[in-house]
Amino acid sequence: FTRLKGPSPRKVRFDAAQRMIVDGKPFYAWGVYVHPLDKEVKFLERLKGGPFNCVIECGATPAMLDKFHSAGLKVIPKSSLNVNWAESCAKRLRSHPALLAWYIADETPVNDLHKVIRIRENVSAADIWHPTYAITCRPEDFP
Repeated sequence: FTRLKGPSPRKVRFDAAQRMIVDGKPFYAWGVYVHPLDKEVKFLERLKGGPFNCVIECGATPAMLDKFHSAGLKVIPKSSLNVNWAESCAKRLRSHPALLAWYIADETPVNDLHKVIRIRENVSAADIWHPTYAITCRPEDFP
């Protein structure tokens, strides 16, 4: 992963103290997991006005982002390991006001790392405004 030199043009960035900055203001992401297949978001009313300010891993569609935006929540949608899908999704959703970041990999095995790197490169090129992140549950794979 790369670090930018100098000020970032991103809508979402991290400052020198590693604080998330959203639209020029500090933002502490306090999220709740929403399964990508939960298209109805049955508990959306409970999220409105609650302690969370973002949802993580929801479906990456304009309709889903619209739902969360109307509830006052930011979104970190999950990508698939399909490079073309991830890139087209980033192009389609990069201007959505609810978008906070891209979740490009969830506990991906090290043998799929080449896919994660390519997805990160393509998503970052398609959407220069939002950061990407990945999760591993196998720290022993990354000495």
